[in-house]
Amino acid sequence: MIDLFVLPSWQRYKDLSFFKTENFSVLRILQYEILRKKTFKGKTLDFGGGAKSDYHQVVSFETYESVNIDDSMDPT
Repeated sequence: MIDLFVLPSWQRYKDLSFFKTENFSVLRILQYEILRKKTFKGKTLDFGGGAKSDYHQVVSFETYESVNIDDSMDPT
């Protein structure tokens, strides 16, 4: 289970600082913080995703497939 309530700390701030290079909202950064702790097991089908999705570098997948009408997202 993922703990959704995390106290602020200097270490947490440093862990989240790699998102500063991107133009993410605070909400998106906190969502990615939770997703970094999750591994999706089995087959994952991502509608609207692709290899160039922002979260693809953050989330761990066992098997990943994506569908997207935008070819620039490099769907699989």
